[in-house]
Amino acid sequence: MKKLYTLVLFMVVLLATLASANINDLKITHSGIDKVAPGTEASLELTLQNDGHEKLVLDLSKDPFVNLPDSIFEYITLDPNRVELLPGKSETVNVNFKIKRTVRTDESYSTFIKATVLGDISKNIKHNLIIRVEPPEDVVTMNIKPMLRVKPGSHYEIELNLTNNLNVLLSEIELFIASDFFEDAKTLKILPLSTRSELFKFKVPESVKPGKYGLSVRLYFDKQLADKQTFNFDVSTISNVDFQTETGKSFLKRWLIVRKSNLGNVEAEESYSMQLSWFQKVFASFNPEPTLIDDYGAHWQFVVQPNTEYTIKVTINYQPFFWVLIILFVFGMFSYYILTRGVIVKKEILKLKSTKEGASELRVMIHIKNNSRKTLKHVNLIEILPHHIHPKTHFDTLKPNKVQKGAPGIRLLWEIPEIVKSEERIITYSVETKVGVLGKVTLPPAMLRFKTSGNKVGSIKSNEISFISGLSEKD
Repeated sequence: MKKLYTLVLFMVVLLATLASANINDLKITHSGIDKVAPGTEASLELTLQNDGHEKLVLDLSKDPFVNLPDSIFEYITLDPNRVELLPGKSETVNVNFKIKRTVRTDESYSTFIKATVLGDISKNIKHNLIIRVEPPEDVVTMNIKPMLRVKPGSHYEIELNLTNNLNVLLSEIELFIASDFFEDAKTLKILPLSTRSELFKFKVPESVKPGKYGLSVRLYFDKQLADKQTFNFDVSTISNVDFQTETGKSFLKRWLIVRKSNLGNVEAEESYSMQLSWFQKVFASFNPEPTLIDDYGAHWQFVVQPNTEYTIKVTINYQPFFWVLIILFVFGMFSYYILTRGVIVKKEILKLKSTKEGASELRVMIHIKNNSRKTLKHVNLIEILPHHIHPKTHFDTLKPNKVQKGAPGIRLLWEIPEIVKSEERIITYSVETKVGVLGKVTLPPAMLRFKTSGNKVGSIKSNEISFISGLSEKD
């Protein structure tokens, strides 16, 4: 009988606690994918944060309409589907789902996850999720770097960069490359939000006549055409061309010299390509100028007459950029010095006493003086006290605008509209240590943040102060 009474009392207390929980203290956010392709599986994370003072026990459920035949989802699962949130704590829930293959693309769809307080279905919050289903042409981006010219009997190369624009694995990518005298096909996988490079290499038969030929590249995703690009390239005549390169470098500067000499008796149509990043292009100079500059780099097309030499020089010079960085750094340091040199923040203890119980009380003064020639605006004074030190509710001069508790301790914030030049501000407050705290106690520096009339942001710290906490000498 006593055990039954205890069980009933426990259930009453539990239900009372759940009933007192405020669902409005629950904050729900999510992170992860926001774009998917038809037929793909994906997941995202829900973060549930309890900002209240009572424990929350929540049941999680999905939108009941996802099970209907006209829903875009094959399924949605929640792991876990029940969470307990202590005050100030958060938990993460995995939401896994799969989009039907037949769903209409280039559309955004919404669903929701509902959190309900255990024991009271009237207390619930719905968190909306927006999922966009991308068409095949937006799922994968194809960037092609083909050769513009090739000789009979040599190899023709084409590089493809395939970018997965979704945060899911793509495992049904098909590539088809075809020309008049070669073709190939590949099936690929591309990791989420990543780029995969593929190089195709084909032998051009020596019997191929010089001329212009077409090249077709087709990209399929989920058996649907996602992209198709066509190019032309030239098969040139055979000529005896000697190729030489020369490189050099100095401080933040390097160069490349390319020489193509025609040792034959007929003019030779030649090309040269140099891979350059976008950053290198900014600091590169060319002689002569390239025929084409694209995402890959620089390309030259030229004709070399018999017994002549064609020279290309590429110089990449980072020296101007280096000196600009030096100047900006010096200017920034000078501006910071000018901004903060006339602002003084000093912190000291005015009064200290100890009790017989081993606690200490003290009065802290913060002295702010604007010796600069500018008015300080939007001034914020920030003071952080350790956990074992508590401010008293009565403040001697200016009461702080905010008193906040956090992991580092207790944060006091004073907001001062402005401090004109030559003006002084004195802020005092009283604190006390916990009973039994003995020895040296250090208060960290106070932080002063402000803006000047030129809307420049500055900050400066005060000194730190220490005192001995515990019994007074006379005790």
